[in-house]
Amino acid sequence: MNRAQLCSDTVSSLPGSEYTIDPVSLRAKPVDPVAMEHCAHQLQDQAQQLADPIEGARRASYAGLLFALLGDCKSAKELIEFALARQSGAKRLVDRTVTEIRLAQLAQFAGQLVEAQALLDPIIARCRSDPALESLLDFALQHQGKVLFDQGLFATALDCFNEALELRRIKQLPDLIASTELAIATTTRELERGTGGQNAPDTTRP
Repeated sequence: MNRAQLCSDTVSSLPGSEYTIDPVSLRAKPVDPVAMEHCAHQLQDQAQQLADPIEGARRASYAGLLFALLGDCKSAKELIEFALARQSGAKRLVDRTVTEIRLAQLAQFAGQLVEAQALLDPIIARCRSDPALESLLDFALQHQGKVLFDQGLFATALDCFNEALELRRIKQLPDLIASTELAIATTTRELERGTGGQNAPDTTRP
């Protein structure tokens, strides 16, 4: 069981954010949808009431993720846009990048896979080039891998997952490692079955 990731410490322990990963689809599923909805609404209210705009935007972004996991794409989009509007400037670069990753997740959940990939490509490039964002690279790669998986591009997805796993082993966070190992096992199984558009590993990478 996991909690929704990429959140500030002030909200990471809120009950209701727990989810599991489906071992076939690699989609996150709320452990308790009712509790998650309550948590999302609570964060939504706090985002609009807090005097601190930085923390308010973080809570809006996190609530947007929870609503996305619940399948409420309309509420998720509204909250993510609310957050992005308040996360401009260099001092909020990390927060904004987190929210942009969530925007890509929302596109994926809505079935807009090409758009999701197009959103994640420049995020990954920025995480590689900017030391301030390097801690987010494994998350961006993990979600790009899932988008590619949904498109049936299993070999390319596996490349993303393998790189994410290397980074997560450095972080030494068991939940993140387990999530990526599950993604690798599922994707490898799909490759071995010969399903999807790419049925052989990408051998062009060093």
